[in-house]
Amino acid sequence: MSNTGRTRWRLWIGLPRSVTENWPKSQEFELFLPKTPAFIDLSNQPAIFSRYRIGMTLKAPFLALLVCLPTAVAAQQRQPAYASDWIRTAGAQVRLIAAPATVSDPEAWQSAGIEVRLEPGAKTYWRAPGDTGVPPTIDFAASQGIRDLTFDYPAPVGFDDGAGGMAIGYRDTQIFPVRFRLEKPPEPVVSGGFFSRKVEQPPPVPPKLAMSIDFGVCVKNMCLPAQAKTTLPLGSGVLEAALGDRLTAAQARVPQRQKVGAPGPLGISSVLVHRHGADYEIEIAARTGTDSTTTGVFIETKETLVAKRIGAPIGGAAVFKAVSRQAPDDKLGEARITLATGTGAIDVMVDLDAATRRH
Repeated sequence: MSNTGRTRWRLWIGLPRSVTENWPKSQEFELFLPKTPAFIDLSNQPAIFSRYRIGMTLKAPFLALLVCLPTAVAAQQRQPAYASDWIRTAGAQVRLIAAPATVSDPEAWQSAGIEVRLEPGAKTYWRAPGDTGVPPTIDFAASQGIRDLTFDYPAPVGFDDGAGGMAIGYRDTQIFPVRFRLEKPPEPVVSGGFFSRKVEQPPPVPPKLAMSIDFGVCVKNMCLPAQAKTTLPLGSGVLEAALGDRLTAAQARVPQRQKVGAPGPLGISSVLVHRHGADYEIEIAARTGTDSTTTGVFIETKETLVAKRIGAPIGGAAVFKAVSRQAPDDKLGEARITLATGTGAIDVMVDLDAATRRH
């Protein structure tokens, strides 16, 4: 089976019918490879493939086709998701989105989200909005057939609030990830006597997300209250291709909980509090990875603080400082510190009183 020191292998390739429908099906061709064969496995792809026996010597154009195969396969792996209609509010539009539910396992976590599409130039706020912002209020109490619902906030940015202070929030369209489980199937109902015992299985409650949100939207330094209510029965609505990918990307922007000093390219190495009279200077040493230009550090305690970077970052590390002005006999208490960059975000819980050093 060898020819000029090469081993001859017959190559089978699965391609979409749309690509190969005009190819001859009766021909086959030979592929000369090194003595170790190469394998192309497309068997786990969701698309329906036609299988062809292809007969020609492998030329450069066919090599280009093989190089393009990963791109074609990736396009076929887009994750769809369902969406409700858009609700228009002041400066924004709001809708619910949900990935296809896993109904076979009531313990499985289901994925959904609240998408807020901001008008150009508009801003909205984080859960801790800063000096003048308005935190959103989100309520899913009217939902049915679901349990253990939680929602998260993607990592925010800091920006000038137009009144001399700092606000924390979002300047682009955002998806606020939602997680929940489906209600467990209802228990059978037993009725009747010993000789007329009857067992009935009540029908399950159709799962439905029902959400109301109150939030603030600012456009050109004019801030207005906004409100939206909408519902999305699971498995209904408009099915959009690749919307599930955007939901997954939003989940990845939610800060991941760490401990101070945890290893990794992104994290908070130490937190020190220096007390100067009635002022508390919070100093945070952070590892920002390769993205130090868009980094923000936000401190949630009795007040919300935006820490400023001190000096230029060195080797993927930087120091941030913020000043809290509390009464001399007051305690700072526990703080949630969020480190957000363009490539990821983490947060830590810190007892600021334990980290305080008096000067």
